[in-house]
Amino acid sequence: MPKSPYLTGFRDDMASYLTWNPPDNGGSAITAYDIYRRGNSGSEKLVGQASGKATSYNDRTVDSLVNTYIYRITAVNGVGEGASSNSVSLIVEPRREATGACQTPGVTAIFDPAGDASDTLPSHDITSVSMAEPENLPGKLVFTMKVADLKTIPPGGRWAVRFGVSKSGIQQTPPPDVSGGPSEDYFVSMVTSDGAAPTFTWGVTSVPQGASRVFTTVGSLDGASKVEANGAITLVISKSLVNNPGPGDLINNMLGSVRATVPSALPGTGGTNETIPDSTGPGSYTLRTATLCLPNTAPVAVISADTDHGVMPLTVNFNGSGSRDVDSIDSIQSYTFNFGDGGDDVTQSSPTISHTFIEEGEYIVRLVVTDSRGKVSSNTAQFHLEVEEASPTPSPTPTPQPPSCIEDDGASVAYSNGWHLINYGNASGGHFRYHQGGSSSHFAALDFNVPSGSTGSITYLFAKSAKGGTADVYLDGVFKQTVNFASNAGTTQAPEFKPEYNVQFGALSAGAHKLEIRNLSGVVYVDAFCLQNSAAGAQPTSGPGTTTNQSGTASAGQTSTSGFSMPAGAQEISVVAASSLNVPYKLVLVNPSGVALQTVDAANGVAVLNSTVNQSGPYLIKVVNVSLGPLQFTVTATPLVSR
Repeated sequence: MPKSPYLTGFRDDMASYLTWNPPDNGGSAITAYDIYRRGNSGSEKLVGQASGKATSYNDRTVDSLVNTYIYRITAVNGVGEGASSNSVSLIVEPRREATGACQTPGVTAIFDPAGDASDTLPSHDITSVSMAEPENLPGKLVFTMKVADLKTIPPGGRWAVRFGVSKSGIQQTPPPDVSGGPSEDYFVSMVTSDGAAPTFTWGVTSVPQGASRVFTTVGSLDGASKVEANGAITLVISKSLVNNPGPGDLINNMLGSVRATVPSALPGTGGTNETIPDSTGPGSYTLRTATLCLPNTAPVAVISADTDHGVMPLTVNFNGSGSRDVDSIDSIQSYTFNFGDGGDDVTQSSPTISHTFIEEGEYIVRLVVTDSRGKVSSNTAQFHLEVEEASPTPSPTPTPQPPSCIEDDGASVAYSNGWHLINYGNASGGHFRYHQGGSSSHFAALDFNVPSGSTGSITYLFAKSAKGGTADVYLDGVFKQTVNFASNAGTTQAPEFKPEYNVQFGALSAGAHKLEIRNLSGVVYVDAFCLQNSAAGAQPTSGPGTTTNQSGTASAGQTSTSGFSMPAGAQEISVVAASSLNVPYKLVLVNPSGVALQTVDAANGVAVLNSTVNQSGPYLIKVVNVSLGPLQFTVTATPLVSR
C-alpha cells in the first residue's frame, strides 16, 4: 500500500488549492489520489480525484459562506488505497496573486533539489535563486538566494550568484580581475570569510591560468541587501554597475553556489575557494518591460457552450472567448476550466475546449482567466448543464481480452545491477528503465507460464534514442534476435517511443517460458512486457532500488560531491555520470568508511561505475573535473537490493 502523503493548502473566495509531496508507493506505481472534504459539520465526502502524477488539486466546488473546510487525501495504487495524509483546515484568505518581477523575491530563475548539500548543513543547502526589479528599488536588480535555514549564519563562507549580462544579444565584458587579467563573469554575494558579521559584495570571477576560481571584490552591494533567518539572502545591485541592462536584455549563465573560503589576503578581495558544499544548475532572467508593474485591473471571465443538456456520454464544446480585460496593455493569457465531475483544473492558452461527461447528473462548469501580467479574473464564470441516462442498449458481443502488460517496475521482472528508472510521460506507465555501458553479465528477464490447453505470446516494448546501443533477445535459452536501440531522435533520459518499437514471440506452447535480454551494449531500454494467454512467474529475490537523478557543475580542476544513502540489503550499485561535453573527468564512489571503492574515467562524455557494496549508510559520489573548462553533468544512481 502507498504511504501517507504530506498535504498543505490555502483557500480564497474562488477555490481551495491543495498541494502535496508524493509518498513512498509501497512497491507499486501510484495511479490516483482521492480528495476528501468535510465542512464545519456533516460527514466527509469524496470531492475529486487527481492523476497519479499530480502533486496539486484545485477544489472549485467550495462555498465561500462555509467558514472552514477540512481536507485529507490518499494515494491509490494497484494494491489499494493507502494511508491517509494529514488533515488541513482551510478558511477564506485574501487572494494570493502572482507579482512577477514587480515584488521580491520575484521570478524563480533556478530551482535546486533540497537536501543535496554535501555537508548536509541547512545553511549550505540552496533551494532556489529568484530575480526581481521592484518599483521601490528603481534602477536595481534584486537576486534572492534561498537556502534551507539561516537561523545561525556560519562563518567562513560565501553565498554567491555568478552571472553574465547580454545587451541586445551582445554578451558584455566584465571588469578585469584583481591581477588586471580578464574575468569571466560578475557575482553578487554574502560573505562571512573576513569576519563574523555578514557583508554583501559584488565583483567579478576569473580562473587565472586554469587555477582555482578567484572572486575579485569590486565593491559593496546596495544597502537594501539583507539576510533572513528563513534562509532568504537578498542581494541588491545597481544596474549601472553591470553595464546598465534594459527591458528585454538578459541576465544569463546564472550559477548559485555556497563556498567555504579562507580569509582574503586583503580583506574583501576574495580568497581561494576550499570546498563547495552546494551549487546549482544554470538559469537566466529577462529584464521586465517598463509597463509590467503599472496598475492592473482584473479581467472578467465569460463562458458559453453549444448545449446545456443531453444523454450520456455527452460531449460539450465550451468557449471562453467572450472573456475580456479593460487594460489596453493586457490580453487574456490563459483559460482555466473545471468541469465539476471530480477532475482537476485544465489550464490552456486556447479559449475553446471539449469535454465528455460519462455519468448522469447536474454539473456546474467553471472558468477563471489570467491576463498577460498574471492577474486572475475577478469572477468565476459558471455554466450549468444536465446529463441524462441513455436508453438501454443490447449487450455487445464479447471481444477478446487485451494482453496483460507488466510495466518496467513490475515485481516479477528480474534485473541485474545497472538498471535505472526514469519518470517520463511518453512511456507506457509514465516511466521506463535503461541500462548504460557494455556488459555480458548484466540482463533483464521475465519468467512466465502458458496454461494448459492454450497457446501464448509475449511482446517486449522498448524505446530508442540517439545514444541507443544493442542487446540480444533470448527465449527459453535460444537466441532469437539482436535489438538496435539507436534512432535519430531522443536523448538517453528522454528517448523516443513508437508503437513499432517492440519484438513479439507467439504460438508459445503450454508450460514455463523465459524471455531474456542479454549482451547489453551502449544504452538499452525496457518499457514493458505484454503477455497474451500467459501469466508472470515468481518474484525475483533481488531487484533495482530507488533511482536518484541529480544535476551538478564542477569548475576546471574542481570536484563536485553528492551524497547517496545506501539502503539496507543493498548488494551492488550502478552510477552513471553523463555530460553533453566530451571532456575528461572521473567518477568516484566512496563508502562510509572513506574508502574509494572504484574510480572510472569518462569516455565520450559518459562514465559508468558498477560496484558491489557491503555497507549501508552514507556514500559519496564524486565527479572530478580534470579538464580546463567548466563541466555540467547529470549523475544517476540505483542500488540492487534484496526483495
